[in-house]
Amino acid sequence: MPGESISQRGKLRATQARLPQFGMAEVLPAIDIAISVEPLLFLERMADLAEPVGMFRVERHSTSAGDRRMDVVNFRLQAAGVHDDHGFQLITYDDRPGRVQVEMRASLWSPDPPTAAVYSEAAQSHVPQ
Repeated sequence: MPGESISQRGKLRATQARLPQFGMAEVLPAIDIAISVEPLLFLERMADLAEPVGMFRVERHSTSAGDRRMDVVNFRLQAAGVHDDHGFQLITYDDRPGRVQVEMRASLWSPDPPTAAVYSEAAQSHVPQ
């Protein structure tokens, strides 16, 4: 959509994958999208685009914690892949206007937990070339 760009920031997000065998964590890269429309409208448009294609199982969720509202749309790949139940989430927070957070998801990663390289590769696999 015009005016929207995808940026993968050099900053690292606080969400971390646990490495149980060492009790350590590897920080995964933050991915977000700059938008110029109302966030819920953006999520609905993305879901409406994905549903008829049939490539993804689309799930919509909304929740509030106190005064903070969060809207999420999950896009789960229908086809089997390297990671089980692989897909991504688009997440908006009412206190972050103009930004949509992107998180890669899988019920089981290969390797599990994912490394930053595996996580980034999974994200790139959803970007048309």
